[in-house]
Amino acid sequence: MRTILYIFLLTMLVSCDSAKDETDQPLPFKKILLKVDRDIKSNEVDLRLVINRGSLSEQTNERGFAHFVEHLAFNDTAKYPNESLIPLLDKSGIALGIHTNAATYFDKTVYQLTLKEPNKEKLALALEVLSQFAMHVQFDQKVIDAEKPIVKEEWRAYQPEETSWSKQYLKSEYANSHYLNRLPIGDMAIIESAKAEDLKAFYERWYQPQHAALIVTGDIDPKQVGTLVDQYFGDWKSTEQSARTEYDVSITSIPKVSVISDPYVNGSFAAIQYYQRQSRAKSLDERYEALIVQASIDILEQRLSLRLQETKGAVGSVLTNIRFPSPNVMKTRLIANMPGGEVDTGIKFLTQAINQLLQQGITQDELDNWRDSLLKRTRLRQERSGDLALMAVRHFVYGSPLLRNADWLAALEKRLPSLTIQRINNAIRDSLQKKQARLLVVHNPSVKPPPEATLLTLLDEVVVSPSSLKVEQPKKTDQVWDINPASEGELIQTTRFDNGLIEWTFSNNTSVVFKQDSSEPDKVFYVLSDDHGMRYLNEAQSIHARLALETIGGSGLRDMNGPELEQWLNNNGISNYPYYSFWNKGVQGSAAVKDFSTAMNLLHVTLTEARVHPSARAHFLEKNKQELKQRNSSTLRPWQDKISNLLFQGDAAFRVLTEAELEGTSVSDMEVLYQQSFSGAQAYRLSVVGDISEEEALKAALASIATLPTSVLPTEKPRDFPRISKPEVATIEGSGRKAAIISHKLTLEKTALSDVSFNELSYLYLWLRSVLMAELREKEGLVYSVNVILEGGIVDQKDYSLTIEVACDPKNINTLKTRINEILHEQVTSVIESDQVEIWRKERQSQIKPAIERSEGMVTEISSAPLTGISLDKVLDVDFRSRLKDPKMLNESLAVFLSDKAIATTMIWMP
Repeated sequence: MRTILYIFLLTMLVSCDSAKDETDQPLPFKKILLKVDRDIKSNEVDLRLVINRGSLSEQTNERGFAHFVEHLAFNDTAKYPNESLIPLLDKSGIALGIHTNAATYFDKTVYQLTLKEPNKEKLALALEVLSQFAMHVQFDQKVIDAEKPIVKEEWRAYQPEETSWSKQYLKSEYANSHYLNRLPIGDMAIIESAKAEDLKAFYERWYQPQHAALIVTGDIDPKQVGTLVDQYFGDWKSTEQSARTEYDVSITSIPKVSVISDPYVNGSFAAIQYYQRQSRAKSLDERYEALIVQASIDILEQRLSLRLQETKGAVGSVLTNIRFPSPNVMKTRLIANMPGGEVDTGIKFLTQAINQLLQQGITQDELDNWRDSLLKRTRLRQERSGDLALMAVRHFVYGSPLLRNADWLAALEKRLPSLTIQRINNAIRDSLQKKQARLLVVHNPSVKPPPEATLLTLLDEVVVSPSSLKVEQPKKTDQVWDINPASEGELIQTTRFDNGLIEWTFSNNTSVVFKQDSSEPDKVFYVLSDDHGMRYLNEAQSIHARLALETIGGSGLRDMNGPELEQWLNNNGISNYPYYSFWNKGVQGSAAVKDFSTAMNLLHVTLTEARVHPSARAHFLEKNKQELKQRNSSTLRPWQDKISNLLFQGDAAFRVLTEAELEGTSVSDMEVLYQQSFSGAQAYRLSVVGDISEEEALKAALASIATLPTSVLPTEKPRDFPRISKPEVATIEGSGRKAAIISHKLTLEKTALSDVSFNELSYLYLWLRSVLMAELREKEGLVYSVNVILEGGIVDQKDYSLTIEVACDPKNINTLKTRINEILHEQVTSVIESDQVEIWRKERQSQIKPAIERSEGMVTEISSAPLTGISLDKVLDVDFRSRLKDPKMLNESLAVFLSDKAIATTMIWMP
């Protein structure tokens, strides 16, 4: 099961949020039933059983028991003994695998089930299963002993070396606290000697109704669900009273400066972190007060982003956030990433902005922009079943108010107009007090940070001349992107499909595929693309293309530079991301329906007026050079080089560039590349899906896409995707983890399977994953999980490849290699039962449906149809895309992959 071992994952998972509580509950445990608050059905229900006890509740001789019990719940309950549960869940389409359906944390254990296309029978089964976890886990010593090696392999798979910065930082932040000795994964010596009676005692002590909540969210009838909950949980009575001790981080034990060297880190980063005694918001008023603090940090990040290019590549990126490492300790964190390891530059960059903010405060324009942006984002936010379930978990465990989006929006619309800069400035002074500050520096050994005394001086540095620090005024958010094309757009053909798609073809060689869809109300998503990617460029052009897009994006448009444009987009809830891949190029984005014409005008400007500013080129050039320098000194380089050489064969679209190649790029060459290969009409097709009428969409497209000037298209033959040409076995050391990683790839020319579609071949992944998991994990305990990857879905790819990846004890490498080969060959002659095929079909459909049931996923599927060879009339057809004509085809295809027609490569990454 998933455990949270590292600090960033951990602190992200315990952040606050909020929805509306069920009251007057007859059951002795918490029951939270939330119906998605909108007319559009999500066709999904999420269930959570939450025990508000985790590894912090373990005694010294029980370290790892909370996590181990979670494993055993799936293996052996009164109703579903001897691992009979997982096949039942798979057959019912409820679960995809036990390692994705539960997680143990410091302060809670969460079991989760998601129902696609829910009905009363599925819901009843899911509730029965959760009730078994809550009340009827059995503790058979044979089952326990069989599960021990699986738990150990999970520990091994996610366990970094002692020198990793995450482990060292954990010791720093949790110094002298209970957390440090209660990591959820536990102590493997204790796990190996665990006895049934001890695990049962832990279970019976904490799996009590007063410690539990049952959460059901989504397309539900709360009354009907409540009756089912009573049916399956009504007999759950408290048999033991156990109090939980609340633990906090010891702020005084956290060093003022922590410097951590990690050979697996590229470059360095510095974080200034402010710790203070503060609990999570537990009411609407408290949440609003917390929002005011968040406003100050958001505005600080905007200021930092505006000045990023002034560092000339020394600072690659910045990030700010607020987290709670423990219930009553809040951490405000400001992070600068220095790709070249210029630690002092990064710290000065942060402290200068912090001190400027403390001394000068924010401006009214900054407040207005932040307020308008927040309101726009909140109005567009849609409640989803999984989001509501997460809110409910946080409410139960942390006391966060259950506040629905509509209620939160109403509160913001009422309160934000009266928010003053003085209130935010007061919050800044309260949350960024110097005495609360701690400095964290993480660096590669090749980087030599300043001595600790110097770092302390940098941290305490005060700006003595605030008047010299000019506050950049953000651009007004009423920017209008007017366009004046040379000629009007002309529609020459309209094609309508039975699935609701409409294709408009314009006279300038562009087209639009449109689908009206209200699954995400008031929003529109779009992807502009054509199939002339880097494969149509020569080596020099490919190198320029790789640097050009970030440089052009950093150069801005019209009277805005890059950072200003990015903030304008964020403030207005519009996204506009150019991309250039091997296969295709284009722009993807989204906007509110009322802003769609503005987004389309902006797209037109992006394709006609973009520029390459010398200062942006200098910043990104230096940033890439510093990243290259650090990569070349990285412990991970041998593995990265081997993978790159094997998979990409030195192709300029993929390989690591040299410093000479980076230096060889120029402003003029990037401008030529933009004019020839990216700007204008090219052969672009715009896919648009959203809650907008056909008339509005066509009007905007005619004014913007249809008016793009025509382009001269490439006539040369594109180069092939890099192909593996010979067998290879390679072993490389330096993974930085306790486990060894085996990646076994079989590459096969498509002509060897010419009568099989990629959609049908995709069942190989489902079949082999289930077989390998059953054998290598459940029966033999050699691995925690198995990853199976099938590639070759792009029509123009010449090869299919089948990859098996596992992490294991380094001592078991030869055993694993032999067993994988044996199991694969055994399957060639195995009989695939029809009921198993039906399970895979349901799983395949559950993978496809989410992508085409919401606007954002649907536009991605439609835009990629030309690359994958799926026609527009079939791209939304789940039955067509999940069909398998004859299961024997899988046996036959696997036999070809295992024959001498395939090229086998095995890469082993050792600790």
